[in-house]
Amino acid sequence: MRIFLPKIKSFRLRVTLFLVAAMLLSAFLGDFLIYDFAKETQFKQLQERLKQLARTAALMVDPAKLEAIPLDPQGMATPEFQETARILAAVKNANPAIKYIYVMKKTSDDYLWQFWVDPNATAEDSAPGNRYNIEPFPWMRKAFSQPIADPRLKKDSWGVFLSAYAPIRKADGTAEAVLGVDMSADDVHAIQREVSRRAFLVLLIGIVFSLVAASLISRKVTERIKELSAGTRQIANGNLRYRIQVAGSDEISSLADSFNEMAKDLSNHIEQLKRTTAAKERIESELKIAHEIQASILPRVFPPFPDRWEFEVFASMDPAKEVGGDFYDFFLIDKDKLCFVIGDVSDKGVPAALFMMISRTLLKNQAMLGLSPVEVLSRVNEIIVPDNNASMFVTVLCMVLDIKSGEVQCANAGHNPPLLGTAGEGFQYLQMPKGFVVGAMPSIKFEPRSFSLKPGETLFLYTDGVTEAADTSNRMFGEGRLKNCLDSLKDEGLPQMINGVRSGIDIFTAGASRSDDITMLALRYHGYR
Repeated sequence: MRIFLPKIKSFRLRVTLFLVAAMLLSAFLGDFLIYDFAKETQFKQLQERLKQLARTAALMVDPAKLEAIPLDPQGMATPEFQETARILAAVKNANPAIKYIYVMKKTSDDYLWQFWVDPNATAEDSAPGNRYNIEPFPWMRKAFSQPIADPRLKKDSWGVFLSAYAPIRKADGTAEAVLGVDMSADDVHAIQREVSRRAFLVLLIGIVFSLVAASLISRKVTERIKELSAGTRQIANGNLRYRIQVAGSDEISSLADSFNEMAKDLSNHIEQLKRTTAAKERIESELKIAHEIQASILPRVFPPFPDRWEFEVFASMDPAKEVGGDFYDFFLIDKDKLCFVIGDVSDKGVPAALFMMISRTLLKNQAMLGLSPVEVLSRVNEIIVPDNNASMFVTVLCMVLDIKSGEVQCANAGHNPPLLGTAGEGFQYLQMPKGFVVGAMPSIKFEPRSFSLKPGETLFLYTDGVTEAADTSNRMFGEGRLKNCLDSLKDEGLPQMINGVRSGIDIFTAGASRSDDITMLALRYHGYR
């Protein structure tokens, strides 16, 4: 069955309908996004609050007193139970939104746990030793390693709740039990209803505004557009001497003036556009080739040494322009020594890219001779300085790893200090001589530095584009944020670590333009057997 709709011939009516539809759609989409974001934000805030509350309450519980409570209903009569129950009740009373707070212990069955302490326990309900099936709630099991909030609403015989859990740890750090807090889901529903009500109010206001605005705009625009349309047809037909006459001083009259100016200069502009387009395409093509050449000379196949289990390496370079001045490199000097370097040229763009390629090539050539990092930097400096008419320079961090012993020899030419990550302990900045840059002046003396890597430790090298990445308020990412970001990624693989730092920078600098290259290199030592 076909439905025939009358064709609307009035341009003004069509414009009005189109504007109304567009504004309504925009209002609806915007309102929906605001509602969804507000609802999700509120939900996450509640989860975070519950998680913090569970963590705080878990710290208030004495594991020694828990161990003294027998896992049977008679345990409720012990002083240890009464004291622990009093603490949990105080936490609950201080937070009226909390309906239940309790401590549970694992059994030999992963999914069948036992209640240990519940301030509201009775001999028949949640008394010490009473069993509870946690299979529908996998997040409760994860709480033995860290505080966590259940991302879903929890439903059982006690009702519908939003829950969070935290481990209760003994003095040696091992988890003794899990503390849980439950908040009634009615609070969440109330918040969502309030968000929905406000979202509907915003949508209603948007509808009214759309109708009024569309009517006024269409009437004002369409009358003068007819005059503009008649004139543009003349110009489009090749009458470049025709001049459009539209009264007023607003955007439409300005558009008419622009058409008149376009008609006047069109012939010259067409020719000039041809020349400009050809030149631009040539430059873009050359820059694209330069980018591909630069990317191809840096190692980009990972893992680079699949047959070497003693270590792993991952790196990335993200230029601020088509080509950049940052670089990294890593290569085996012999079967027992690995050299890895990272550098940052003083300029940006094509000049920096050329200087970067020269510096990287010289560094690798000298390192392959088996020289120490200090000798490598000294020789490269003496090679560059005499012909450095552009007065460019490069900061370099050069390191050589003895794969058998884990010893690292290094020398620094004005580069940022690296970070050393120890398994389970996080990252720390390495203290080393700052040194002077390569290429600025002759006879520079670089200081040696050495240390040893233990199996499982990770070195993280970077350029100043990481720490100096700025947000819209011109605040820098900084060394502190970099360390915190790496600490949160210490247990990840090297690709995930570097990509995680890059994501952290992107989030921090969202909306801000980037002016410097971002380069990172990570090496993890596994030991030699």
